[in-house]
Amino acid sequence: MIVAAIRLCNKLSICYLLFIFIGCQSKKDKMIHYSKESILAELDSAKVSDPYKFFPDLGHGYFYLAGSRINLFADSTCWAIVFEKTGYLNRGLVVAIELTYFGNCLSNLDKAGLDNRFTCNTKWVDLISGEELDRISDSFELVSNLAKTVKVRNTDIAIEHNLVNYRNKGIEIREDDNPEDLIDFVALIRYLDEENVELFRATDEELHICLPKDLPKLMSIDQWHHKEYTYYENEMIGTKPSEYETFQMIADILVTSNKSKWEPTLESNNHWKNWPQAGNL
Repeated sequence: MIVAAIRLCNKLSICYLLFIFIGCQSKKDKMIHYSKESILAELDSAKVSDPYKFFPDLGHGYFYLAGSRINLFADSTCWAIVFEKTGYLNRGLVVAIELTYFGNCLSNLDKAGLDNRFTCNTKWVDLISGEELDRISDSFELVSNLAKTVKVRNTDIAIEHNLVNYRNKGIEIREDDNPEDLIDFVALIRYLDEENVELFRATDEELHICLPKDLPKLMSIDQWHHKEYTYYENEMIGTKPSEYETFQMIADILVTSNKSKWEPTLESNNHWKNWPQAGNL
């Protein structure tokens, strides 16, 4: 009896040690393989490490901003930030979502440069084609009063022609070369974006264009404080993302998977009203 009891105790001890060892290995396997510092350094490196690596410019002169969002993805080995910027491209004459990618697990990026030595971290999702804009137009970038709907993706959306409803949202129509007070393309897109938010944002499948298909989304951020950080005359101007709380907190969230770390104190300014220079070139 005593010998049997001793043998049982030895077996239990071995099982306990194995349990502790496996538990330690499991915790080790779940260790995060990237740091807050490495994420911020990646954001700061826009245009520095690659001339086609862009940081989102909410005030870009060729893009009339309508909506924007930041999406965060992470697991123990991979992280990614996908910026969304929706609006009217005044040179491309289309309405689209600009997706800008940062991360340590990106793929499917387009080659760029004369000899394809670089990669571009931007993708595009068309929402309203140039042909559709032509169909609803009266004259250059003005909507005909006869146009009742516009096709966004594959959905026909009613066009609002009552100027009061636009002005109630703070949206002013174009005055130049517009004697009939027609709705202009920019006003229409901003109005439709506010009325049909999800239709004007990227789907999960679209967000994953350059990401591992199984990389989980942690959260989306619709309002944040954004500072200019762009390339001008052979140098980056503005504020590095690492230097203010928005992206410091985002890096914390990615490393910890703790969404409660999103506690901004800076006033959000990513709304199009705060970027009046957008589209003005």
